[in-house]
Amino acid sequence: MKAIEKFAMIEGQLEQTVSALEGISQEEFDWKPVQHEKVRSIGDLLRHIVSAEDTFINRFVMGKDVQPRTPQSHPTADGLIAEFQNLRTQTLTLMRQWEENDLTKSYAGFRGMQLTLDKILQILIGHEIGHRSQLLLVRRLKNPNR
Repeated sequence: MKAIEKFAMIEGQLEQTVSALEGISQEEFDWKPVQHEKVRSIGDLLRHIVSAEDTFINRFVMGKDVQPRTPQSHPTADGLIAEFQNLRTQTLTLMRQWEENDLTKSYAGFRGMQLTLDKILQILIGHEIGHRSQLLLVRRLKNPNR
């Protein structure tokens, strides 16, 4: 069994996240419900989702250097969505190659914590779903009649 077969639900996740951002304006992308350092804008949430996938797949699993997504490096929704689409295409390509025994391989994550590929993929899927709900909530707060 390939990883993509075990985690088939990932194939529709990107479309759902992009759909949650449909028609977003730059003002809405940058808006925060309250001005506080721990409150994220929609843009911040999306940058976090994309950075997390890049970190988990490219840094932890593939051993590549990754760069953070910041408001300065990724200021617009369109550019960030395009990058996310490319990144997800890469992730799906890898998942079509990974066999069941690859899922048991262990990789060093944050602070050296060992994670199996299986766990990494579980985290990625749940992470995107959780933050997508936050994206939708923040959009609703900004535009209650949306």
